Amino acid sequence: MVQKPKTGRRSIQRLVLGMFSVATVNVAQASALEADTHVISAWNNGASLSVILKNTGNEPIDQWEASWTWPGEETITYTWDAQIIQEGVRVTAKPSDKNLTIPPGEAIAFGFNLEGPNPNVSPVISVTYAGDTDTIEPSPDPTPGEGDRSPSDPTPEPPTVPETPSTDGWAVPTNASVEYTVANDWGSGFMANVVVRNSGTKPLEDWRVRWIWPDTQSITYIWNADFVVEQNSVTVNANGQTIPPGQAIAFGFNASGSGTPAPTPVLEVPGINTVEPTPPAPQQPPATVKDVDSVNQILGTQTVAPHYQFTNESKLVETAEAIQSMGSNILKIALSPQAYGITDANHLEYQYTQLLSEEPSFVQVLNMDFAHYFFWVETAGEIVDGDGLNALEAQREYQRLYDLTTYLLETFDGTGKTFYLGHWEGDWRLLNDVDRQWDRSRQDVPEDRIQGMIDWLNIRQQAVDDAKTNANVSNVDVFHYVELNLVESAQPGWDRIVNRVLPYVNVDLVSYSCYDSTTKIDNEAELRQRLVTALDTIEANLPAKPGLPFERRVFIGEFGFPLYNLWQYNDAGVEQNRRAGWLIETAMDWGTPFILYWQMYDNEYDASLNSYSGFWLIDRYGDQAPLYDTYQGYYQALDTWISEFKTTFGRAPSQAEIDDSAAEIFRESSGSE
Repeated sequence: MVQKPKTGRRSIQRLVLGMFSVATVNVAQASALEADTHVISAWNNGASLSVILKNTGNEPIDQWEASWTWPGEETITYTWDAQIIQEGVRVTAKPSDKNLTIPPGEAIAFGFNLEGPNPNVSPVISVTYAGDTDTIEPSPDPTPGEGDRSPSDPTPEPPTVPETPSTDGWAVPTNASVEYTVANDWGSGFMANVVVRNSGTKPLEDWRVRWIWPDTQSITYIWNADFVVEQNSVTVNANGQTIPPGQAIAFGFNASGSGTPAPTPVLEVPGINTVEPTPPAPQQPPATVKDVDSVNQILGTQTVAPHYQFTNESKLVETAEAIQSMGSNILKIALSPQAYGITDANHLEYQYTQLLSEEPSFVQVLNMDFAHYFFWVETAGEIVDGDGLNALEAQREYQRLYDLTTYLLETFDGTGKTFYLGHWEGDWRLLNDVDRQWDRSRQDVPEDRIQGMIDWLNIRQQAVDDAKTNANVSNVDVFHYVELNLVESAQPGWDRIVNRVLPYVNVDLVSYSCYDSTTKIDNEAELRQRLVTALDTIEANLPAKPGLPFERRVFIGEFGFPLYNLWQYNDAGVEQNRRAGWLIETAMDWGTPFILYWQMYDNEYDASLNSYSGFWLIDRYGDQAPLYDTYQGYYQALDTWISEFKTTFGRAPSQAEIDDSAAEIFRESSGSE
């Protein structure tokens, strides 16, 4: 039975209709321009909102303008992707450089943070554009004096752009240096620190630091320094700051855009022989992206933190190539360089877009002929603290997922690839405190944590949905999923994702890591009954979401039968293969869109047994498990079936036709009929 959230910390679902679901809020419409408002996040005295403008006409729309009137003392404190001006209670938004024109049938989005006594206010957005003759005016201003105040944090004036400065009379010193470090990069912005160090014997009384950026970067806030800009050139002057011998001064700034590639700053002092700063080398585009056969084979595997390898390739590339050689077009990985021992990319941990665009192993794997990629995008640890998901965490999470989704859509436009963004076994995040691990017996979970996970999942889904709305792409897609792993223990009413979180989130898909209902079962009938019951329970608690290309939205994200549980059998590998066959047939008969085995190379070494746990398709000696042969036989049989279908019917089978036949193809290829 579905349980409603208990009372406790502020409940965002009380503030926001649909709890971050794609809920339309007070839509206004001009003749060919619609406006939808979506709440990204809300807290006690503030909220983040996204406004989507869609061109429903047949002609491009430019010179658009959106306006609305606050009912009280709401104040916009931060904006993105639009020029927003607030005068008292009246707000006007105009295009930024990136969304001047809205093509027919497409949409753009902008957003803002607000503060005020009524953060869940629903403004009526009025939209106009050049040539429109059917404008809807916003509500008139309230009685003068009611809520009529200027923003507490008005948009600062842009820095003055000076005349082109002369470089005559400046030189690079030999007894001083400059260091530039990106302290944090969240994709759409970053924070950097700059240190100017005097290694000489005399005070450094007059100096300046200059660098050149790509056009996408600009300083939004600076401390301990002043700056001037000319196009993409930045100059920071000493302004009377003297650096004594052997000492240093530091300044820092926040900037829009990506922190990479980092510029090479030049420190100069009065003199001659100026060294001009050079622009950073442009980022290398990914290798040529191939079109792929986008058929969903249903059966797949994954590679996360493999413990051994046999080649000089990175563990990520080697295991991905092994999965591809087996015949699979499905790959599941962790977006973590540490998971594959790529130590020179540790600075890209949690920098997902940079990781996929810059780190060679990840770039190579994304350009392999896989059609379906599952990514662990792990940030759920933030909900374990004492305040659920706070406003800053929500905004950061939204931007991470929005930027990642946008990158995937734009980079792989037209390739036939599909990406699935999720995480690892979420019930452990729900149950375990920082100092409590694997507590299966826990019945009650703090309400802040339950609400935090609801917020976390909804903000991620909203980011994916918004990015897809704004992307002008085709034949590529991104979906978002939640992974749960304790379903059976929810039946007595214990707090688990399936009954306390899932009914209140808007996710595309659910991944079930199904060890609790399958791992230690030694007969087919019981395994089938318990797995089907668990899948039915998950589906019953999953809110409907029309428009998705899946007949059923629950898949097997992990399954496995470790050999250490099968020690009593003469050939544990054969028994492992037999039980895996039961599970695969059951899941295919039920209709799961994916079934993913854990995993290609083992990631678990048990010191007490002096052996690996036995989660592998290829063991540490390079030998293939019987289940590897079962997988490979299924892929070959599926290819043959598709080829024969094309010959017989003169067309490729639909995915629904493949889904309907997959279980029978597996039975025939594995000899389990």
